[in-house]
Amino acid sequence: MLAKELDFSCYVQIAPSGTVSIEGVQCMRNNGFNYSGSESAEPAFLEQLDRQGYFPYIRGAANALWRDGYFGPVCFDSMKLADGTLRHIVEINARMSMGFINFQLDKKLRSMGASSRLTVMSLAWESGRCDYERLIEQLDREGLLFRKERPFGIT
Repeated sequence: MLAKELDFSCYVQIAPSGTVSIEGVQCMRNNGFNYSGSESAEPAFLEQLDRQGYFPYIRGAANALWRDGYFGPVCFDSMKLADGTLRHIVEINARMSMGFINFQLDKKLRSMGASSRLTVMSLAWESGRCDYERLIEQLDREGLLFRKERPFGIT
């Protein structure tokens, strides 16, 4: 087993023309092998990735995907080991991922002076029937939903 320090993902858009745009990096939280959330990487970590040649490597992998006919969103899951070395690609998700959705939400919230941290939660319903409308209403009554006038809470 690898001595892992950190799981992280790099979000990329590949245009039909082959243009590769590296959108950002999020650090992931996993519970065993299950994704449990993500948040934006700190600038110091991004600088470390840049110094270690991570981004050109990812750009090369994205170019290879395009040459094979793929374009669209792609998420490269990566790993930093305890000794500081990188595993540039652990998994490739050629789709919109939860972390990428959080990345986009975080960009929007930062323009409002807030930030996003995605957390996966499991809920159980007493009635056995999922009633999202009731859940949202209760969260709002308790002041837990994000609002422009209250820039914190659940989105």
